[in-house]
Amino acid sequence: MLYFIKLEMKYARRSGLQTQAKLKAAIKDLQVNSTPTISEFATWCLTNYSEIAFHSVRALADIANVNANTVVRFSKELGFKGYEDLRQNVQSTLRTTQTAYSKRADALIDRDENDLFSELKESYTLNSNTLFQPSTRSAIVDAANCIRSAEKVFTVGVRSSYSIAHYFSYVGSMAFENITRAPAEPGAIMDQLAKARESDVLVAISFSYYSAEIVRAAEIARAKRMKVIAITDSYSSPLTIDAAHVIEFPIEGPQYMPTLSAAFMAVELILAALASHSSNASGNIQKFEEQILKYGGYIS
Repeated sequence: MLYFIKLEMKYARRSGLQTQAKLKAAIKDLQVNSTPTISEFATWCLTNYSEIAFHSVRALADIANVNANTVVRFSKELGFKGYEDLRQNVQSTLRTTQTAYSKRADALIDRDENDLFSELKESYTLNSNTLFQPSTRSAIVDAANCIRSAEKVFTVGVRSSYSIAHYFSYVGSMAFENITRAPAEPGAIMDQLAKARESDVLVAISFSYYSAEIVRAAEIARAKRMKVIAITDSYSSPLTIDAAHVIEFPIEGPQYMPTLSAAFMAVELILAALASHSSNASGNIQKFEEQILKYGGYIS
């Protein structure tokens, strides 16, 4: 698996498509499949990814409490000639990820349609491949288990992330009685969390730029000792702080707004994992469908 990720990274450098998601996927692969020393440093790098961009090899080794040789070996195992190449790549991915939406739109002006569609196709493929890495699959299974054991599950997302929160909670509530519909009206997030208890779970969804309402919701949930499942674009996201589970979805691509296609896939995977271990999901969905049909909600 790491071999193919390295190939994708090399292609990305040639094509100018630098992605944080692919690099983090490679780091996660080292976390699982490398030596204990490299694995431990990979874990640190996932949590402190942006630090790589701002420090020399010795300075990074000092703050990570590892040997400088470990940093160099780590860089080479990722497919780079040395640490400086890794550092420049991380700097590039941070610049790409944090570009303002308006500037992303500017970059689309006068783009050749064939070239644009080709890049879109490539980014969708790479985002999908990144999402289906073994480490993400494990995180999705763990998140599903957490949701299954919760008394109530609250899901929050605003602006473009609301579509993901709504989909997850709407489809989820058909099959699972503990999943609560995502709040839409002003103030409803606080109203829901005011009633939440330690036995409940918060599914918090946001990406850069991170919505203040969702970051605050995660803070409230942690204060209530609830478990937080963060569905977000980066391990450096404020939603990941003390989160029980983190599902990182890649957002790379030339669109003027970061793509949410992988986020929708992530919540669909969670729902599928939930249904695969539920004896009640099918019956609950059938009852829901029958009621909608009975009262004319569907036109057949």
